Amino acid sequence: MLALVLSACVPPTPHPVTETGNPERILGLAAFDPTPPAAAANEVLTAWVGLGGTKFILDEEYAGENELEWETPELVADLAAGPVDLKFRSPSLGYSHVEVRPRTGRHTPAEAPVALEDASFVVDGTVSDGRPFRIVSTTEDILSLEHPFSLSDTQSDLALGCDLDVWLEGLDLEGLPGDTVTIDEDHAPALLRTFEQNLARSFTLVEDADGDGAVGEDDPVLVPLD
Repeated sequence: MLALVLSACVPPTPHPVTETGNPERILGLAAFDPTPPAAAANEVLTAWVGLGGTKFILDEEYAGENELEWETPELVADLAAGPVDLKFRSPSLGYSHVEVRPRTGRHTPAEAPVALEDASFVVDGTVSDGRPFRIVSTTEDILSLEHPFSLSDTQSDLALGCDLDVWLEGLDLEGLPGDTVTIDEDHAPALLRTFEQNLARSFTLVEDADGDGAVGEDDPVLVPLD
């Protein structure tokens, strides 16, 4: 079992907030599995997402009345396929939260499902009874990960992981009809809302101690799973 340990982050000595000269960081994004899969469980095979920049919001102690933020590049990727590294710069100060921003209409790679052209999430997998399932969401609601943390000059590698099991919580895939189970605006919209509500609870931010771009059991946690 993956046991993440919440790091006691001591805020670094404050220094003036600047737009330039901040240390470069790498944010790895990928799915992770904190518990061993149960026998005959529903399984996610691909988790394609379209994201606008993921934003790091500075704590008001440093930002004052302004909302100062630093943003990673946009992303279109299958998070179940392994880490994707995003380079960005941000000051070594305290932060109040992270915003993950789903976006539709991103340019999609050739290997992405066609449905992703008009969606922000396309999730494919198998139901415990062997049938394939697909979830298609067009949500652009901001996923706000509310938890204070600090970054220092030495914290250059970070990982933002999503627990795909949380995405499926409360979804009765076995109870849906059809040879292929579909959850979208036209099929099981109530379950689609449940999926979209699960998204923000599924992310954790860690200091990537081994630099592999993924959440590991020894990585100090900056923002725990909700």
